Amino acid sequence: MFLSGTASAISVSNTLNISNSTIKSSNTNAITGAGTLNFADLTFSNSSTINTTTQSPYVVSNAAVKVTAPGAYPYTVVAQDYFVIVDTSSARTINLPASPVTGQQHSIKDNVGSAASNTLTIQGNGHNIDGAASKTIVSNFGSLSFIYNGTQWNVY
Repeated sequence: MFLSGTASAISVSNTLNISNSTIKSSNTNAITGAGTLNFADLTFSNSSTINTTTQSPYVVSNAAVKVTAPGAYPYTVVAQDYFVIVDTSSARTINLPASPVTGQQHSIKDNVGSAASNTLTIQGNGHNIDGAASKTIVSNFGSLSFIYNGTQWNVY
């Protein structure tokens, strides 16, 4: 929690990444400055606003949770694809986005229950996944969820 009386609670001069935070200030602009603010899931206790030179919300796919069923493989996930259901009637490859932003999330699932026979491979597309170039799903109806931490994809 960031607390401030009548002054701005946060002043950004360069770049600030902030998420899952409560900001309490009676100032019209609870967050201000000439820098860049990358943010997600902020709660303001008053009707305060953000007034920084650059404001970039973290991409968390799509708040409506877009479910995607690829029509062709290999399939490259786009930012809005939150939940990708894969037909594993054959071995399949899914490529995570090549230019993700910090906080971007995607989940990949074997939708037909054949991954034990037909491996589902998820490629990092130029970014490692927990230190490796790819991860596989080899259990029927298995799934993996990924979040980009700014340098690589993490499985969670």
